Amino acid sequence: MMLNLFSCIIVSLTLSERSYIEALLFYHRPMSDYRTVVVIFFRIKGGKSHFYLTKKGPELPFLPTSWSPIGSLVTPKDEELCSVLRGEFGDMAPDMLNRLTALRLVFERNLFNIKKIIDLKTHDNEHDLISIIEPEILNVWFHSMVPCGFQRLQSGENTFNTNYFLFITPSDSKFRNMKLKRTSSVSVYPGLLMEEKAKWFEAEEIQKQYHNLDKLFSPSIAILTKKITKEYKKPFEAAREMEQKKGVSPRISFQLFPYTWRFSTPSPALPPYNTTNIYVIGNEKKYIIDPGSNEFEATKDLNIFIEKNEDTMEGILITNPFPDHCNQALYFKDTFGLPMFTSVKNAKILEQEGFDFHSILEEGTKIHLGSNPELNKESWNLETIDLPGSSEGSIGLWDSRGLLFSGISLHKGLTTTNASYPESYSEFLSSLKKMKKLNANFILSGHGYIITDANKTLSSNKQRIKKIKKKLTEALKQGISEIDSLTDIITTKDTVEWRFYMKRIVLSVLEHLVIKGRITKIGSDYIWKKNNNS
Repeated sequence: MMLNLFSCIIVSLTLSERSYIEALLFYHRPMSDYRTVVVIFFRIKGGKSHFYLTKKGPELPFLPTSWSPIGSLVTPKDEELCSVLRGEFGDMAPDMLNRLTALRLVFERNLFNIKKIIDLKTHDNEHDLISIIEPEILNVWFHSMVPCGFQRLQSGENTFNTNYFLFITPSDSKFRNMKLKRTSSVSVYPGLLMEEKAKWFEAEEIQKQYHNLDKLFSPSIAILTKKITKEYKKPFEAAREMEQKKGVSPRISFQLFPYTWRFSTPSPALPPYNTTNIYVIGNEKKYIIDPGSNEFEATKDLNIFIEKNEDTMEGILITNPFPDHCNQALYFKDTFGLPMFTSVKNAKILEQEGFDFHSILEEGTKIHLGSNPELNKESWNLETIDLPGSSEGSIGLWDSRGLLFSGISLHKGLTTTNASYPESYSEFLSSLKKMKKLNANFILSGHGYIITDANKTLSSNKQRIKKIKKKLTEALKQGISEIDSLTDIITTKDTVEWRFYMKRIVLSVLEHLVIKGRITKIGSDYIWKKNNNS
């Protein structure tokens, strides 16, 4: 049944013949291996699955006229832009060149109202448009491309190596107002009509019209599509399950900046994130920052990296005591003989869990990383910064290139103060102020994407926590005293995980008000003092 459904979505022959034509007409290369990319657009609307398909032009009788996904050769311009982006930002995603080509196809079809998320300047083509997009937003786009298949096809003397990507509309808050169009204009080359129209199809409609093309299915894509259209699972979860069945762990690793790598691994982290970012930094001396994951298999890439660079690996830096930031640290310590470093308050907590530390990191402690040709420096260091608030002993690590490793102290769209100790609220605000003074170019958080608008994110975190305090104060004045009732007032998402997270913030603010003498704690209730003037 699912084979019938996907036969029109992926038609390898269609892509290959089209690529063959494009190669002859536009590239004039000798017959050889070609790298091609197919993008499968997917969305759920009104509880139904939809796929975006294009129809090949009837003026080309040797091309099938059935509906299929869009595809293209990886062009020299794609390669050139990829090189420029790598030089500026490092490897922003695995298989970056193919994802860049897929992104180009997204913009060529003009499917989305991107004016709401990108300040559109004058640009001649899609490559120019991509080059002006902020790196954080590019990151979102690149990681909205889920690899879902590969096929190698011989056509005459040409070989076409096709990578399939399932494109899922990004769920980041910046994209909420971005609307998908019902139909799309398509590219028309001089003297050659490649497609006559394109539109979104319901899965049931596709299945009914194209049930006889089941021989063209890729088994891995059929598995993925079945999970999406029949089991109604989230596309990323379906893709992840497929990867696991194929023996590939769900992980993302790439070089963010010169001598700086990120390994993104599954983790039971705070919402809205479900991954932990493990970083490695250094040249002649390399350190792992916050190795945490709830899946041992997901650290496989990091294992391979350490084995290849064992001569330069110097140790493990832990910014906070939460398990999703350090629960793989003992494994790497024992396996590779790497010493561990953290703050004195973190060490006190973690020593109870069997951790032992080589030395303690204090405010201003410098960690030597070797030389940095990029900075023209023979001596390059990370500097320790105390950033309490999310935990009592939280630290950050400052790189003079303008990079701050914030650990759990700062995330995009997420306030991370909690009630682990009474001063957490006020110390969190002080840490935000300290981070703002650094004027960082990029903040590398323990969860989520790179923060490129550092000061804006710091300010929004500060305003968010102050708004929460104001709402709680008003509720307390009205006589609301129970923790659960107070949590209801500020909880914006009805999930158990989000409520748990918001409750921690509520407790942090309430303990702050107790210290300030504004409220009294009686049992588990918090009572507003009626003689308060403010």
